[in-house]
Amino acid sequence: MGSGLIAAAYCLAVGLATAWLCAQIGASTAGLPALMLALFLCCMAAAAVGLFWSVMMHPVLALTATGLTLVLPLLLPGRHLAFGESFPVLAIARGILHFDFGDSPGTLWKIGAAAVIHTIVFFLGASAIFARKDVTIAPE
Repeated sequence: MGSGLIAAAYCLAVGLATAWLCAQIGASTAGLPALMLALFLCCMAAAAVGLFWSVMMHPVLALTATGLTLVLPLLLPGRHLAFGESFPVLAIARGILHFDFGDSPGTLWKIGAAAVIHTIVFFLGASAIFARKDVTIAPE
């Protein structure tokens, strides 16, 4: 996927810049590789959700559905859902906001694993739908 290459380039650039800045101030970069890998995997999960909705909807509706799917736990009344297990994209956002260099990357590995499962499920769902229904339209 092209979006995977773009996400990988972005995560690599952010990771290298962060590592360089940490080296300049003498900070630890212990959890940085796990954070960048989890960020990349969550980017792929978000792309898979977008792909899932785009095979059955108009692009504007697919964009809306993708956004709503990714922030679903924030819209539900009981916001105590396990973000890492069910919604890795929100979990990585929370992980980035509360990231501290030198922390154990254990939670980040769980988020990454959830993102891989999330990506596979939505990609397989999109493949199954596309095999039965093609929503592409002629540009004329």
